[in-house]
Amino acid sequence: MTKTEITYNLPQKVGDYYIREANSIDHCIRANWPDYPDEYVLFNSSSRFLKFEEQINKFRDKITDNNIILSVLSSNGILVGHFSILQIDWKEKKIGNMGIRIHPNYCNKGVGSLILEWISNFFHSHGFLQIKLDVLSSNKRAIRCYEKVGFRSIENVIEKSESFTIMQKIL
Repeated sequence: MTKTEITYNLPQKVGDYYIREANSIDHCIRANWPDYPDEYVLFNSSSRFLKFEEQINKFRDKITDNNIILSVLSSNGILVGHFSILQIDWKEKKIGNMGIRIHPNYCNKGVGSLILEWISNFFHSHGFLQIKLDVLSSNKRAIRCYEKVGFRSIENVIEKSESFTIMQKIL
């Protein structure tokens, strides 16, 4: 299994949305989403402060890495979500980390659960056995979302003075 074989199966329709591989324009759109509420300000994109060319180069660095898959969720041409599948172990069929961002206007509407269910089912259908992720321990909304779709907390770690919960889902 390779990155190309995985992304060949995109786009896919999921409910009222489409999931497809991300492109450089998506990266720039994501960088300019409106701010999250104060308690989630940490999730505002730092790329918004970069020049356009720097944003594109940052995207290219990620998209060319064979152990990263960048995808987006859209509806009627609106970028609703962005997710990164990271630290892919192709031999062991495990995903070592993943990141998800939902457009601030679409939070608390079931979109995160929808993406997580799709990611789990999609990668399971391609032979993957496990997904791990880290989440800020203070981000109770995200932790509830992950637990709702079958992720379980396996450890807590401190990194750069922040507490993270490591979660895992066996597929």
